Amino acid sequence: MFSIDPRSAEYPWQTAYAYHRNSPVWVIDYMGGGDGGTVFFLQYEGRASLAITTSTAIGIMVDTHGNIGIYNSTTGGLGFIVGASTGWSAGFLTSDYISETSGWGSTVGALITTSAGVGVAAGAEINFAFKESGDVDFGMTIPLPIQIGAVGTQVGIYSEATYTSVYEVGNIKNGMADLFSALEKELGVSLSEEQRGQYTGFFTQNYSSYLKSQITTLEEEFTSTLDKWEIGEMSTAEMESITIDLSSQISGYNEQLSNNE
Repeated sequence: MFSIDPRSAEYPWQTAYAYHRNSPVWVIDYMGGGDGGTVFFLQYEGRASLAITTSTAIGIMVDTHGNIGIYNSTTGGLGFIVGASTGWSAGFLTSDYISETSGWGSTVGALITTSAGVGVAAGAEINFAFKESGDVDFGMTIPLPIQIGAVGTQVGIYSEATYTSVYEVGNIKNGMADLFSALEKELGVSLSEEQRGQYTGFFTQNYSSYLKSQITTLEEEFTSTLDKWEIGEMSTAEMESITIDLSSQISGYNEQLSNNE
């Protein structure tokens, strides 16, 4: 039995029965979340190292779908690094949702820091998150250059295994929607979707830019498909199937762009 996508209202330019833009071969949508996203985080970490390294961090993370949560990450490994320190850092992961960052991962990094309440830090980490699907997301963590409330000194390079536990708090978009509804009721006014978008900031105000980037990507893919057909790398039937699908998607995005502007 078929059922419609429960998030179909967010994608009015395509059928509610489509699997990820009718691209079941090119795109695998493990979480049923549609187009991908990014996770951003800010954390406070304590680290101790003398060849064997260990650290623990607590922080806040948010994804581009509006989900927000707190997390704890513990690491252990080896490195050419000595010292002990605490400090602030921030970064991102290519995970679509904050829930996907929970579990095992690994990191490779370098750090130099010294603080006594106030201090400085430099370095970088390359992070990998191992998903249940078998895929691996990657990201980067950078220590804040000016440290407030940090102590200790540490210098060196390291490689570690990590385990992260995530506790989801809620969704910013839903919270903003509830807030707007309450304000409208209290003030006796009605906000348009465009007005709401102006206030919800990062998650909605760049919708037109997002649509334009999607259209550009699809148009490039359309041209590439025709080029492959012309040099014999693709059959006529395959070319027609792909270009029809791409044309439908481009038309849908253009319609949305027209309505949004």
